[in-house]
Amino acid sequence: MPQIEITGVTNEFKGVGRLEGKAVFVPDALPGEKVEISVKQEKPSYIIADNRGVLTASPFRTAPACPHYASCGGCACLHAQYAHTLDLKKQNVLNALNRIGGLGLESISPCVPSPLTEGYRNKAEFAIDGGRAGFRREGDRQVTDVGYCFMLSENMNRAWAFVKPLAVKAGASGVVLRENHRGEIMLVLCVNIPSSAAQKLCEATFNELESVASCFICRMRPRPAHALDGQVTHVCGEKYLADSLNGLSFRLAPQAFFQVNRLQAENVYRLALEGVLPGEKLCDIYCGAGTISLSAAKLGAQVTGIEIVPEAVVNARENAGINGLNAEFIAGNAADIYPPLLRSRKFDRVIVDPPRRGLDEKVLKALCEHPAPRLSYVSCDPATLARDLKQLSQVYRITSVTPADMFPGTGHVETVVLMSRK
Repeated sequence: MPQIEITGVTNEFKGVGRLEGKAVFVPDALPGEKVEISVKQEKPSYIIADNRGVLTASPFRTAPACPHYASCGGCACLHAQYAHTLDLKKQNVLNALNRIGGLGLESISPCVPSPLTEGYRNKAEFAIDGGRAGFRREGDRQVTDVGYCFMLSENMNRAWAFVKPLAVKAGASGVVLRENHRGEIMLVLCVNIPSSAAQKLCEATFNELESVASCFICRMRPRPAHALDGQVTHVCGEKYLADSLNGLSFRLAPQAFFQVNRLQAENVYRLALEGVLPGEKLCDIYCGAGTISLSAAKLGAQVTGIEIVPEAVVNARENAGINGLNAEFIAGNAADIYPPLLRSRKFDRVIVDPPRRGLDEKVLKALCEHPAPRLSYVSCDPATLARDLKQLSQVYRITSVTPADMFPGTGHVETVVLMSRK
């Protein structure tokens, strides 16, 4: 079997080496290591390989504590010491900005470590298939049976242990759990067809577990795009989950977006809102349930938020009222709303926090043609961030780039870029 030297890692934390002039992607391999591989799939320009053994180990290698690590697919870098994963994530962001964006940056800020590296997730999406309940593996999408996850709190794990066998018996297709800062849990049971068994499961869980504050059933669409892609019906308990962020209170519906790492989200938002002044006119594109928007309003900014999910906009408006803050929230596609909005308004600052695919083309064009004095870009994907910055850098000067580890144990990295108009 061939042997190769690992020189870097991908954004998914696969080791990268070369064989016969082609890039080779190897799981569970770190820079500086020599590994033995077997070719799994060969393409014209790259090779996907299996790791058959580490011949020379990195000094940063460590043994994963999780017994499901090799098969679960949820985590990707538990075989590396945490501090080293921060260095690698920082390097991945820098490489993407220079290789894809052509920005020519010599350095960026260090990756901000997460306050918690275990038990940090306040939301978990479990899949159920063929009697197995847990997380879907990368690649073949098969479900790995998981009874305990180190990335969830003990409270969440106890709830999952109770719900898991009942959900399998009830024929559910998935379970979503969300926990607030007080340890209260929202349960959403995902089903293809609602049934009396699903109803009874929700009621039994609510009555048995003191931590469960609300229960819902989500009837999934035929080909769901995500874990809660369907019609949600309230079953029992509270209709919302109350949570807090940056000293603000939020009411969250089941389908509302909320950062899964609450403590690190506060660090990211502080970075994105650096320099915000009272009276500033600020537009928050892709505002979700208003977490960044209301954090800015708390600083005295005059905020307009745009969000495509109607339920999230309802949440955002309610959250503004709960916190006694003034902010305007508009429901609709940012690509259709933001460009014409500029005909009647001028903003001092724009904040964008788009999904992984990055900015919509119309939004990107509007930002370049009518640049606000300041722009904050919060990104969850270095590649699409780099693509967008390539255009934005024509009218904006980058003042800082700061990666933040929002998802310890995974290859994902959040990045906050602050820009000023040239």
